[in-house]
Amino acid sequence: MSEYKIVVIEPDDDFRETLELLLNYSFEFEVIGLFKKCSAIKPGRSLNPGIVLAGITEISELAKIQKLFSQTPVVAITTDETDKNIVKLLASGAAHYIFKGSEPAVYLST
Repeated sequence: MSEYKIVVIEPDDDFRETLELLLNYSFEFEVIGLFKKCSAIKPGRSLNPGIVLAGITEISELAKIQKLFSQTPVVAITTDETDKNIVKLLASGAAHYIFKGSEPAVYLST
């Protein structure tokens, strides 16, 4: 049985599928939901993830995700590596962040 159940929200189809394969390959993780965008998640859907891994292009997306999963830590995936962006993500409630171009091992250790 996996230790962490994960919902992945990522707009890039190829990257989203790669994340699913990578995470499900590990015994620690199980992807229980895979979505292109936050609006694809139906309200009231009972997913109960331990972690939400989300591709964030705008800070406003983070608020929408947190509304759906209020008790779940959100790890933001971002292409913007500036300090200003990282501070915004963390100040807006992201539990952690990963740069999109990171090595696969980073996704498994965060």
